[in-house]
Amino acid sequence: MGRSRKRAHEVPSEYIHEMDCEEAIDKIGFGIFHWQVYLIVGLFTAADSVEIGFISFVTEVLKDQWDFTEGTKATMESMIFIGMLIGAPTWGWLADKYGRRPVMLISAFFVSFFGFLTAICMDKYALIPFRFGVGFGCSGCVVAFDVFAELLPSEQRGPLTMSTFYWFTAGSLYSNFAAKYFLCSAGWRTFTVVCALPTLLATVAGFFLVPESAHWLVAEKRPEAAAKVLNSIASKNGKPLEFGSVSMPEVLEDVGALDLVRRHKLRTPLLFMAFTWIGWGLAYYGIALILPRLFSQHDEQDKLSGASQAEAADCYGIKFDFQDIMISNLGQAIGLTIGILLVNRVGRVRTQQMLYIVGAAFAVGLGFPDMNRTALTVFSTVSLAAVNGASSCTWSHTPELFPTHARVLATGICSACARLGAASAPYVISDLIPPLPTALIMASFSAVAAIAVSFVRETHGAAIDDDHNVSSSDEDDGSSEEH
Repeated sequence: MGRSRKRAHEVPSEYIHEMDCEEAIDKIGFGIFHWQVYLIVGLFTAADSVEIGFISFVTEVLKDQWDFTEGTKATMESMIFIGMLIGAPTWGWLADKYGRRPVMLISAFFVSFFGFLTAICMDKYALIPFRFGVGFGCSGCVVAFDVFAELLPSEQRGPLTMSTFYWFTAGSLYSNFAAKYFLCSAGWRTFTVVCALPTLLATVAGFFLVPESAHWLVAEKRPEAAAKVLNSIASKNGKPLEFGSVSMPEVLEDVGALDLVRRHKLRTPLLFMAFTWIGWGLAYYGIALILPRLFSQHDEQDKLSGASQAEAADCYGIKFDFQDIMISNLGQAIGLTIGILLVNRVGRVRTQQMLYIVGAAFAVGLGFPDMNRTALTVFSTVSLAAVNGASSCTWSHTPELFPTHARVLATGICSACARLGAASAPYVISDLIPPLPTALIMASFSAVAAIAVSFVRETHGAAIDDDHNVSSSDEDDGSSEEH
C-alpha cells in the first residue's frame, strides 16, 4: 500500500527515445548535481595552487637548512612543473582513450600519495622525485575540469567553468594560512600534510559523486550508457526526464587524437593556444612564486640569538609578510570576477587580450622590489589578478575549440605548454637574473599570450561540439578529403 501511494505521487517522466547529447544536457538544465561536481572540481583546481604556494614557502625555509644554491632551489621549484609537463599530455591521452572518470581519480591519488610522502623526506634527493610525482598527478586536474565542462548546459558553461578558478584563489589563500599557522609553529612536515589534504578530500568525493562524461560515452559509441548518466543527472536535478539513447553530430564521430596534427582546422588553434598557454604559464607562476621572496626578509639576529625558537627551527629566521602575500592572492578573485563578467559580453578572445595586456603592464613594476611596499603590493596584486582572470578564460576557451575525442588531449597538450613556461619561471625569478629583466620577461610572456589568442576563433554561443571544430571537408596537410 505504502509503495502504491508513493508511486501515485510521483511525477511521470517524459520519455525521449533519442536526442543529441548537447541538447539533452541543455534540456536537463543546471541543478544540484552540477553544484556537487562544481565543489569537487573546485577542490581539484585548488590542489594546483596549494602545491605552488607550498613549494614557494618550503624552498625559502629549506634553502638554508639544507644548504640550497640558487640553482638547486630553482630546480626544486621546477620539478612540480616538469612533472606537470610530462603528465598533462599523458593524462589527456589516457582520458580520451579510457574515460575521464578513472583518469581523474587515479591522477588525484598520485597527488595525495606523493604529497604525503613529501612529509617524510630527509634530504633534497628524496624531495625532488616526490615533488615530480605530485606535479605528474596534479596535471590530471585538467581532466576534472573537462568532465565538468562536458556536463554543463551550454548557457552556463563559460561563466561556471571560469568560476571554478575562484578555487585557485582559495588554494593560494589556503597555503598562505597553512604557512602562517603551521609552517613556523609546527614545522614544514606538518605544513606538507596540511597542504595534501584538499586533494585527498576531492578524490574521495569524486569517487562517489562524479560520473563518466556523457559526451565521451557517446563518442565511444555507447549511447545507452550515456543516456543512463544523463537520466541520473536529471533525477538528481529533479527533472522528470528519461532518455533512451543519446547521439552526437555525425560529422564529429570519426575525429580522434591524431586529427590534432593532421587537420588544419584543429592544428592551427592548437598551435596558437599552445603559445597562449606558454605565455600565461611563465607570467602567472613567475608572479605567484616570487611573492614570498618579495614580501619576506631574513633576520640574521633571530638566527644567532634564537629569540624565537620555533621560527629559528622551522622558518630559519625568515619573516614572511603574510598580509601583503594574502592581499596579492586575493587580487586573483577580483581578476577572475572581471573575466567572468566580460566573457559572455565581449567574448572569450577579447577578454583574454585585455587582461593579458594589463597583466603585462603591471608585471613591469615587480622589477623594482625596493619601491614603497604599498606600491609594490599594488603592482603584484593587479598583475596577478589580470593574468589569473585571462588564464581562467583561456582554460574555458580551449575545450570549446576541439571535438570530444581530442578535447582532453588538446587541453592536456596546452596545459603541458603552460607547465613548460611555469618550469622556466623559478629560474627567471631566481637571484641568477636581476629584478628588472625578470619583470620584463614575465611581462613579455603575458603580452605573447595576448597576441597568440588573437588568431583563434571566438566560441561564445557555440555548442561544445560545434561543427566549426572539424568538418568532413577539412583538409589533411593541404589536401581535401573525399565526401
